[in-house]
Amino acid sequence: GKGLVLVANKWDLAGKREVGTAEDFQTALATQIPFARQAPILLVSARTGRGIARILETAARVADNRMRRITTGELNRILGRALRDKAPRTAKGRMLKVFYVAQTGAAPPTFTIVADRREPLHFSEERRIENLIRGSADFEGSPIRILVRARSRDEEVHGRAHARRQMPRRD
Repeated sequence: GKGLVLVANKWDLAGKREVGTAEDFQTALATQIPFARQAPILLVSARTGRGIARILETAARVADNRMRRITTGELNRILGRALRDKAPRTAKGRMLKVFYVAQTGAAPPTFTIVADRREPLHFSEERRIENLIRGSADFEGSPIRILVRARSRDEEVHGRAHARRQMPRRD
């Protein structure tokens, strides 16, 4: 759940050898460590100092991205149509009826999908939703967690607003 910045040193030697372009390196890195596909990759040379100044600046930006929050309204505008047009599938292949999505945590950003039942998403659906979220807000370098929960009984009977207003009784 931590932020990640990948720093590739010795980049001054890359021009002297046949290692390919920076894009080739970044593509190869993305395929070899797919868990870090959201991480920025900095190509630096400690010997010449090239790119060193960007390391702390990038790390600070990633730290900010881990704390970023998106309002529920904005999140539902972003995901609403996409999840309505193509309902997400669960790991068992069943379709989920999504009621709303809310960000329920930061560091790392955690998003909860409130649906008709609690069932894990298919990995491709989780990636699709993550890509939609990343396309709308800068979460570079930060992992995103996506959870699914069933709508509570109070929400089913009284609606979401009433469930939040309801206070416990004191006897």
